[in-house]
Amino acid sequence: MPKIATSTQEPNRQTLKFFQECIQDQAMTIASSDPTLAGYLGLVLKNSSFITLSANATSFVAPRDPGINPTATNNATAAQIAEALRRFKIEREEYKTFCEFKIILVSMITNSCPEKYLTALKHPITKFRCCTPLALLTHLWKEYETITSQDLTANYARMTAQWMDPSHTN
Repeated sequence: MPKIATSTQEPNRQTLKFFQECIQDQAMTIASSDPTLAGYLGLVLKNSSFITLSANATSFVAPRDPGINPTATNNATAAQIAEALRRFKIEREEYKTFCEFKIILVSMITNSCPEKYLTALKHPITKFRCCTPLALLTHLWKEYETITSQDLTANYARMTAQWMDPSHTN
């Protein structure tokens, strides 16, 4: 994963955009029950953007915790009990994958950005464990997305620099 910032260089729009694209790719790699948008894109994308991309124009719905035991009615047949158990196992596995992947995404963000830029969200005991990936990304975008005059000057310098053919060697 690319670095969002370093201890001496704070996040900027360009580093955030590049990281956002990369983490979105990561979030889409894990299989989920959503056939339209693969993976857990909703963990790293604002709901309004997710709705725009969704074929059904729906919000991201995180898998729910099915609890520790499957539920079945007292009058259930053997087939109904077997089906309830099958569904429970699938829901449990999907929820487990979701929770693990959420932790991985948070780790990707916190490992790519020095803690000093995320301090406002850090809890003294749980650190970033109770943060969602989207909350961390939203904080970074809110605080550091402003395009500065330095950014504009650097961009202008890149655009007006002499073009060098990358296939040309000395």
